[in-house]
Parts: sequence; structure tokens; C-alpha cells
Amino acid sequence: MSSFREFFPLIVVGAFLGIVSLCFIIAFMTIRKQKEAIGFDRNMKDGEITRRLLKYAKPYTRNFVLVLFIMLFSISYDIIAPILMGKIVEMIKGDFEMSYLLRLVIIYGGILLVSLVCTYIQAIILQKTGQKIISNIRYDLFEHIQSLSHEQLNNIPVGTLVTRVTNDTGAISMMFTNIIVNLVKNSFIIIGVLTAMICLNLQCSASRKSPATSDLPL
Repeated sequence: MSSFREFFPLIVVGAFLGIVSLCFIIAFMTIRKQKEAIGFDRNMKDGEITRRLLKYAKPYTRNFVLVLFIMLFSISYDIIAPILMGKIVEMIKGDFEMSYLLRLVIIYGGILLVSLVCTYIQAIILQKTGQKIISNIRYDLFEHIQSLSHEQLNNIPVGTLVTRVTNDTGAISMMFTNIIVNLVKNSFIIIGVLTAMICLNLQCSASRKSPATSDLPL
């Protein structure tokens, strides 16, 4: 029963994440079935669109891998900072040591500095990569528009052409530089926080059992 109480917060968090994920999946499937009602005017499947977009991102695979590697350092602050703050509070409430407090503050500041530098480098790499991808997409789009006949151009509204060249490509740039990266980053943070919670739970349970074992008769 005690072990269930220790892991109860993890079970609640996991159940909450599962419910939220299920809601997103249901909403996505509902929108997908009703795409004609909400004004989608495309006949291409989502898989084909994704494959074409990944073709533009493939030449910059090294940049995305480098961003993922840097991201591991940038999210270290979000995972380690609460643990350090907890140790500082426990130390202040218990046996106060100025030297130990200074060490924790230095470690906290160093992790924060590393996280800020990594986030800055990550943003620069993503912006440069996103602009290169959008430049290639707009170049191919411009060539495709030039290849159309006058009859085809007359059948396409001018606003649609402008939207395709400017707004839609900007949304694609936002997807590569912001949405996907934040999705992966938040996933890493959730995994890291859950791992830290499990490790802290095991340490607490071990520290609780150690006094009981020491009182056993030899």
C-alpha cells in the first residue's frame, strides 16, 4: 500500500497525459473527416504533403541533428533547476552551510547560463535552416507558377497565388523552426521530469527503509 502511495503521483500524471493525448487524437480525426466543411480546398493526402516537405528538409538533416543535441543541454535547466531549488530549501531549513549554498548557487547559475547559450545557438541554427528551406520552396513554387498556361492562371484567383507564395510558406517555416522543435523539446522535458521523479521516489523509499533495517537485532 505504501509503494502505491509513492507512485500515485506518477500514475496521475501518466493518466492525465494519456487523456490529453486521446483528446488531441479524437479532435484530429474529427477535423480530418470534416475538412470539406471547414474550407479545405486540397485533394492531396496528408502523407503525400509530409513526404514532399521532408524532401526539402532532408539536405539539412545535420542541422536538425545538431539542434536536437544542443536541445539536450538547453532543457537541462528545466529538469535540474527544481531539484537544486529543493536542495537549497532543505539546506536552509536544516543545517545551514554557506559554502554548500554557494556551490549550489554556482551550479544553478552555470546550468542557467549553459541553457541560455544553447537556446540562443539553437534559435540561430533553426532560423537559418528554416529560411533556406523556405527559399527553396518559394523558388520551386515560382517555377511552377511560370510553367502554368494563361488559361490556368486566369482560373486561379490572385489572392490564392499570393497566399500560396507568402502566407503558406511562412506557416511552413514556422512549422520547421518552432512547432516541431517545441514539440520535441516538451517531450524531452516530460520524459526527463518523469525520470527525475522516479529516481527521487526510489531514493526516498530507500532512505525510509534504511532506518528500519538498522534497528533489526543482529
